[in-house]
Amino acid sequence: MMIQTCAQFELLNSRFEKLPRTIKTSKNKSNLNDNLERQVKQNETEKIGNCVEHHIQIIEFSKKNNKIFGTSIFLQYSVSSLVLCMSVLRLSQLRSLSPDLASVFLYLISMISQVFIPCFAGHQLTVESCQVSDAIYSMDWTTLTTSTQKSLVLIMNRSQKPVRFISGYVIPLSMTSFNNVIRISYSIFNVLHSSSAV
Repeated sequence: MMIQTCAQFELLNSRFEKLPRTIKTSKNKSNLNDNLERQVKQNETEKIGNCVEHHIQIIEFSKKNNKIFGTSIFLQYSVSSLVLCMSVLRLSQLRSLSPDLASVFLYLISMISQVFIPCFAGHQLTVESCQVSDAIYSMDWTTLTTSTQKSLVLIMNRSQKPVRFISGYVIPLSMTSFNNVIRISYSIFNVLHSSSAV
């Protein structure tokens, strides 16, 4: 779901980048008499309204996904972290030519990937949501009407607040969170390893 939300942000960014060209093309097709000028302004308002609606729907979709899946991802995140510690401890106790070495190592890799994939997707979601303001900022504003420019400023202000997926309303999913899990797992491993040596 997070990757799908990222794709929607990419589509929105593409729409924003193409917006001035689309509007300029529709202006060039008309001779700009009063009736056609009104149609061009109405077309511009409709296009910016569609972009605003798309942005709002993406944010709402992200909030719903966070509400639905946040707790389950938090549980998976927590359990995978503990299993990661235990797998590293088990791996450290095996001899180098043990037949269990490969299976424990592959299991460890799968546990790392279970933590990494949601963190990476959450990180990408945050990055893509922040790029909306960059896409708007890099547009050619000179072809747009004043009311459209004001609407774009409002969208830019909203997109300054990044969309984040927070597991269990506690841990934001990001690469920093992944690094923290690895550090905590290593610390717990050291404690378990030193206590098992005694």
